[in-house]
Amino acid sequence: MCNKPLDSCLRHLMEVKEQSPVMLEFTIAARGGMETLRHALQRLYMTRASAYRDALKSFIEGYQEGIQQIMDKKEDSSKAQQEGNTDKNST
Repeated sequence: MCNKPLDSCLRHLMEVKEQSPVMLEFTIAARGGMETLRHALQRLYMTRASAYRDALKSFIEGYQEGIQQIMDKKEDSSKAQQEGNTDKNST
């Protein structure tokens, strides 16, 4: 973190703003005081929570699809094996 006076840190953050729009938002919020900064942090956390929730939901859906594919393959394999056993028994 910046050990310089607040104005110096804010100038540094303004230089970094081109690299990160989030940093610009925090720079503006810091100038507005603690209450404004608190709301900016809440938005950030809610955005991240939403992204994590969506990623987890997508992972679970993909995992379930993968399990279903494996189960279908096993089912097809056991049907083919049963048909092979039936053919052997009929001859």
